[in-house]
Parts: sequence; C-alpha cells; structure tokens
Amino acid sequence: MSRRACASAFYADTLGQLPETMADPAVYAGRNGAIVGKGSCGMSRYDALPLVRRLLRELPGPVDTIVDLGCGDGTILLDLCGDGPSGVGVDPHPPSIAAARRAAAESGLEVSFAVDSAEGYLARGDGLPRGRTAYLTAFSLQEVLEQQDRDAVVQLVHAAVHCAEDSHLVVIEVDHRPDDPSKMRHGLGTAYYNPYYLLHQVTEQRLETTGFWRRLFSDAGTRVEAWMTTDPRVDSTALEFGCLLSRATEAPGGEGGDA
Repeated sequence: MSRRACASAFYADTLGQLPETMADPAVYAGRNGAIVGKGSCGMSRYDALPLVRRLLRELPGPVDTIVDLGCGDGTILLDLCGDGPSGVGVDPHPPSIAAARRAAAESGLEVSFAVDSAEGYLARGDGLPRGRTAYLTAFSLQEVLEQQDRDAVVQLVHAAVHCAEDSHLVVIEVDHRPDDPSKMRHGLGTAYYNPYYLLHQVTEQRLETTGFWRRLFSDAGTRVEAWMTTDPRVDSTALEFGCLLSRATEAPGGEGGDA
C-alpha cells in the first residue's frame, strides 16, 4: 500500500470532516487514535525504526530499557526489544495497548504496556526504569505541542532526560516546510507530504521547523548528541528527522538556531 493510500485509509473519517474544519478555524477534525497509531507503526518500520536504531548506536553502550511514549500497537517497540533490551510501552488509547499486549504475548519478549499519557508515566518517579534507559517519542511531541503548549513539551523532554542519571530521549519528528517548493514538488512531497501537512492543519497536531525544536530542546536542559534524517533510499526529502538527547552539562538556553 502506498503512503497516499495509507493516509486515505487511516484518516478516512478525518477527511470526511474537512468541510466543517476548514470553514471554522476553531474546530479540529477528530481521529481514531488506535487506527492511526497502527498505521503509523506500520509505516515507521521502513523509516523511523531504522532511524531510531542508528541513533541508539550513538550511545556509549547498550541500552537496558526502551520506553516508548506513545507506542501505538507496540510493533516498533517489540522490534527494538528484539535487539536485546527490555521495554515499556505507554499509550493513552486502550485499544492500542490491548493490541500491543497481544503482540507481546506472541513474541515472548520482556515488554510491558500501560494505558497512560507520557506525562503521567514520567511522573511515577521511583517507579521508572533504572540503568541506561532510552525514552522514545515518535511523532507524539507534535500532539502535546498542539493539545497543550510549548511549556508542556519542554517539561516532558526535561523529565525524560532528567529522571535518572543515565536516561536519554530519542525524538522522531517531521520538519515543517510546506512553503519549500523543492520539498513539496518532490515525488514523495506530492504523494505524501502535501496531504500529511494538510491533515496536521485540521487535527490537533502542530508541526514545527527544526530550528524550533532545537531551541526547545535547549530550553529543556538537554544536549543534542546526534541529529539524523531518514535513509535517502526510503525518503530523500530529509523532512523526517531524529535526534538523540541527553542531559545538558551546562545551563540551558545556550544552543539554538536552525539545522
């Protein structure tokens, strides 16, 4: 199934709400979170998953635990845990967690799942994993940004890298460049990113530029250890990016600017 077909299949209800949402800027189109999460995980196996693996290799040693904040149906986390670490998946949609638990039972891997928000999970304090922990947010900070605000994202990112001495955060997001003809007229731009940007305008998700994210990560007291884009053989637009964040060794606010 092509990316355009995926968007049509998983966002059919959302697309049906376009007349109402485009007529009133205050109205957002709804989404079926479980179905969208399943579609996102399926597509991510070809772009985001290899990107996460490359970023994790930048750490000085193997990861003990991966915590996927917004895990969807759990398939990405299960693939990552097949490499050795234990895993925890967190998602606010009960149907997604139910599907993830079924998949984990079939895999035999040491992975647990919880119905919770990213903020709720990170607030557990002493109940969080110890050892080298990699937290993962794949296309989920954009939701916190729109549904709450920038400060909420700063707090979430700060909490993830400061909850233990050896915790890190892998972020996967998409650069927001709808006015860049070199991207929008690219083959994948016309087939996928044009409708992708449109959907984010009418749903409760907010895309931002890489410069915005770099400033936010600095304000959250983190250091960017690595910054990468997808394998050009999969997506040569370089719009999807990933970064590995660790606790900053100096006062936040010293880094920023565009990528």
